[in-house]
Amino acid sequence: TDYFKGNKYYDFTTKFGTGRIKDLIGALENSVQIAFLQLMTDPTVPMEERMTIWARVDRLEPALRPQVYDQLMPMLQAQFAQHPFSAAIPLGEAFPEPPGLDAWRREMVERAAREAAQEPEIAEIERR
Repeated sequence: TDYFKGNKYYDFTTKFGTGRIKDLIGALENSVQIAFLQLMTDPTVPMEERMTIWARVDRLEPALRPQVYDQLMPMLQAQFAQHPFSAAIPLGEAFPEPPGLDAWRREMVERAAREAAQEPEIAEIERR
């Protein structure tokens, strides 16, 4: 990923407006989050295993839980409500909010604001 981002063809855009390498790299950067979301919402994976994975994933990917928490919880909440564990333990105990969640949310708001500010500049460049 780092090699292709440093490559001069990274920003190359086809005449149809797609970025060859850029579009592929974007998908690669999110692949860990996508795979984790799929695992954590897969109904064939026992709920107790998902609880264990949630509690231990920081050892391998410390920033992953904050990145997926807001996407994961609505889907997981629906599944957890149907599970017998939900009668004994609240969702917030089974899948607690990860440390750094508020900082991640602020970063996402700031990133969205930066991207929104760049959109007029990008439209002007494309118009030329």
